Amino acid sequence: MWGRRRSSLGRVIFLLLLLGAVMYGAKFYMDSLDKVTQHKVKKVEEQEVRGQEPGQRSGQDQVLEERKKELEPQVEKPQVDIPAGPPPCGIQPPCGKDQFAFAIRSGQAQRVGPRICFDGKDLMSDDTHNVGRGMNIVVVDGHSKEVYAVDIFDLYDHDDAELIRFLQSTKDGQLVLVASYDDAAYKLTEESRDLLTALGSRHIQDLRFRDSWVFLGYKGTHGPPPKEEVHHHVEGEDEWPQQAEVRGCALLPTGTVAPDSCAEFSPRCDAGSPVYLFAGDKSKDHWPEICVNGQYMIKAGKVGWRGLNVVVVDGKTFHVTLAKNYDTYELGSSELEDLLWKLDENSLVLVATYDEASRRLSSYARNLLTELGSSKVKELGYRDSWVFVGQKGIVGASVYEKHEKGGGYFGGSVEIRACLSEKLTGVKRQNTQNAARKAFCVTYNQGGEYGDFCAEERQGEPLSPAPLGEQQDLKDNPVFSTPIVVIARTALNLVQQTLESLRLQPGLNPRMVQVMTDGTFDEPQKLAELYGCQPQGLQPTTKYVYQMHHAMARVFEVFKDVKYAIFLDEGFRATPGFLRYFAKTLSLLDDDDSIFSVSAWNPNGFEGISQDASLLYRTEDFPATGWVVRRSVWETEIRGKEKECCMVFPWHGWFSGNLKGREVIVPDVSRVEYIVKEALFEDDTFRQHYFPGRASNSNPQQDVAGLKRLTRDVYEEEVRRVLSSSTPVQPSHMSSCLTQQKRISGLDGKGKVYTVYFEQESPTDRRALLRLVACFGLFRMDQDVRGLHKNMLRFLYQGNQFLLVGSQSPYYAQKPAGQADVRIDPGLAS
Repeated sequence: MWGRRRSSLGRVIFLLLLLGAVMYGAKFYMDSLDKVTQHKVKKVEEQEVRGQEPGQRSGQDQVLEERKKELEPQVEKPQVDIPAGPPPCGIQPPCGKDQFAFAIRSGQAQRVGPRICFDGKDLMSDDTHNVGRGMNIVVVDGHSKEVYAVDIFDLYDHDDAELIRFLQSTKDGQLVLVASYDDAAYKLTEESRDLLTALGSRHIQDLRFRDSWVFLGYKGTHGPPPKEEVHHHVEGEDEWPQQAEVRGCALLPTGTVAPDSCAEFSPRCDAGSPVYLFAGDKSKDHWPEICVNGQYMIKAGKVGWRGLNVVVVDGKTFHVTLAKNYDTYELGSSELEDLLWKLDENSLVLVATYDEASRRLSSYARNLLTELGSSKVKELGYRDSWVFVGQKGIVGASVYEKHEKGGGYFGGSVEIRACLSEKLTGVKRQNTQNAARKAFCVTYNQGGEYGDFCAEERQGEPLSPAPLGEQQDLKDNPVFSTPIVVIARTALNLVQQTLESLRLQPGLNPRMVQVMTDGTFDEPQKLAELYGCQPQGLQPTTKYVYQMHHAMARVFEVFKDVKYAIFLDEGFRATPGFLRYFAKTLSLLDDDDSIFSVSAWNPNGFEGISQDASLLYRTEDFPATGWVVRRSVWETEIRGKEKECCMVFPWHGWFSGNLKGREVIVPDVSRVEYIVKEALFEDDTFRQHYFPGRASNSNPQQDVAGLKRLTRDVYEEEVRRVLSSSTPVQPSHMSSCLTQQKRISGLDGKGKVYTVYFEQESPTDRRALLRLVACFGLFRMDQDVRGLHKNMLRFLYQGNQFLLVGSQSPYYAQKPAGQADVRIDPGLAS
């Protein structure tokens, strides 16, 4: 024991001696350096005084002084290196005192998470364990630099409702930092895109599936300029784009009046929110101006330009959700029409013209603006000045509207200063042009059945049909000489809505609209005449289907030379693009005898499923509900045989579902819309399952694609081609859907084609298919499935095309080896 202690003590003594020797050597070395340095300094001093009188300096004084200074610091001011910390957010050199450092990087594929660094702190990253698929967002107070919120929004599995509420809750003066991960665009709607645009984003409107995107924005108008980068995902090339990144120094918000402030023009509001609108004389270089809450949304160099300049404001929060220019002189108004059609009743719309705004502003757009409360837009002419504030659902005319005629010169200056509340209050419209409408409403609106149509301030409005306008490519199209039959039974207020929807179709000839009334009563006939349509009184009947038979007989009797007629059932209205859809598809009836009819209704066209308004299908069903009847079919297969073929509502399928090998063309996105009304038809239970929750087209100029691919033989080749390039889905992937009736999810990609094969014991066996359609939210009721083509069902879901192929289908032969079927027995899903 003692020996071990003595050995340890010896080692300690040895180490102490060694340390002392090292320290002594270091001191000796430093002293030797010091002596050398002192010797050099002394030598310099001797040179200073040699041969000089006191107070005298030689010409070499400055040189000697500088040499002394070079030598002295080596002795008196030794330098010590202190390791520096990492620069904030990796920005070097550091940012100034009125700036903040930032670094925002998107995720990479599904492996590397995004990073959001602000003022030297990583607020979101893989290291902080708080990132996820979708949009990763940090909100910071721009003045105090306090973190207001950190959140993730999964936009692949969930809709963007929470994101919209989050963005609407941001306050003026807040910075918004965003980084995408995996996919941030799949369920991004126009509303959320517009909210991000209002924060300064230039790329969010074009953000697509799996794009890499980062963004630094600001709520308000005197913050730092937005920073943004996007790398687009290219289908068919690299699966993932490269990471997007922005980094650097940005100025902190000043809190002072910035160039975008228009407080001097805005009214002082004790209640409501201030707005200022200006339109004026271009020759004096007066650009349009729209100011909200003291900040410019439209002005010179900021959005405003020729045409209509539009700002949309949420009436509840008074946040600006959109600021955009629509060039209605050169480019037309279809994009504007789409915006106005989709507005909700909370939205306030502010409009100011610049230069010329009337040339390609369609009648349909003017009608939509009239519905927002404008009483001047229908008079808007060449180079007129016009400012306007309106709201969907307003009763009467908006009090916020001014108009100056331009003519050959530019209109004079007009402006509005106002304090706006959540809901606009309209005033009685000064319009007495339509005495017949007034008389109709006085006589037939005793109980208020006609609602807004007979509102006192609207009774004087004319009901002129929309001109062809921008759709000159349809000039002389046979659709304008094709009769359109509207079935008018008992719900005449709904018939009025149907006629109004037809009136707004560009190029409509109202005399071709035949309103088939049940009997010869005055009210439906006068309603038809108000719209310039032709009333046809039929023999009174006890059932809707009998009235349909009589209407067919009458239309082909009145129009002896037409080859077909379009039928629009009671309780439905035509959506924008209805007439254009038939203008493009009627030729299919001439090209292919295997096409029984063309319908404007997709039986599986629910919200979230119908996504491609240009896409058409062939189906063995007869969906009716906005459809074409051939004269030849009427004459040879219906007339005199109604009791055998056609005694149910058309949408239940005439001919017992047997179209003798022929098929019907249907769109992916419907061109008709159901007007909700309980107990309108005897089959109310079916109606409640079949009609609600539908998607419909809103673009008046929407075209269809691939018409030549819809003829019988070419369509067969097309289906087989699509199948050959598709990806089969194993039933095991769908187990939770098949056993628990949950919607299918988790399939990779967007724009892909997937195939599911299912078992059948006979061509009419739908048991496995009924389970499958529930996985996708398609129509099913009892044993009823719609949209089949040769025991194959084709549709879009979550951005991908799906084909459900039965074992009795001729396409089943293309099933890959080893691919399992969805079985009839629920216990055998694979």
